[in-house]
Amino acid sequence: VNAEELQQITGQFGVQSLPTLIVMQNGQPVDAIQGLQPEAAIREVLDKYLPAPWLKDVQEGLAKVESGDSQADGIAQLRKAYADSEQVAEVAFAYASALIQVRRLDDAAAVMAAVKMVDQQGPEYPQLMAQLELAQSAAKAPEVTELEQKHAANPGDLDVVQALAAQYAQHQHHQEALELLWGVLKKDLNAKDGELKRIYMDVIATVGKGDPLAITYQQKLYAMLY
Repeated sequence: VNAEELQQITGQFGVQSLPTLIVMQNGQPVDAIQGLQPEAAIREVLDKYLPAPWLKDVQEGLAKVESGDSQADGIAQLRKAYADSEQVAEVAFAYASALIQVRRLDDAAAVMAAVKMVDQQGPEYPQLMAQLELAQSAAKAPEVTELEQKHAANPGDLDVVQALAAQYAQHQHHQEALELLWGVLKKDLNAKDGELKRIYMDVIATVGKGDPLAITYQQKLYAMLY
């Protein structure tokens, strides 16, 4: 508003110094600051009324995970919101819930462990912890357990390694799959005529190349290659 041209409005709002920022909500003034202000002060006022900038990432990320399409992208959006919100409990619970759904149980446990004590008092925290504990108890399908036993008995059997890594990936145990495959690849990059490396890269692609887990194991491979 040009205060000189619209003096009636400036008088109506009691403006005494310029610039003046007045926050309107539902057609009514709800807050104001007068005089020159640093950006931080203006942001502090606006943040009380504007939707959180990370809210869209939470909503879109959850939708992608729920639909089963682009789950890696959904997890990436939730991870970004978790970081951008500085680990606000509301976002932490949404992120942990999605991680449990895609069987990233170690990551979910880490997120839940970082929840502040004051945020553990509501109903969401114990509910999610119960879901996590149940998922951890039922984490291994019978076929996975059988292959793990075969691998323990004969670690050098690459057919078993390949089958176990594939089962790990299929049941969303991505870290276990990558660690198992890396244990072979760091000794022989072309094990099984490159088949294990192909599976390794497929798992990284499934996790999502921007994911910290994928980055870690991608860097291991690049360090060997270059």
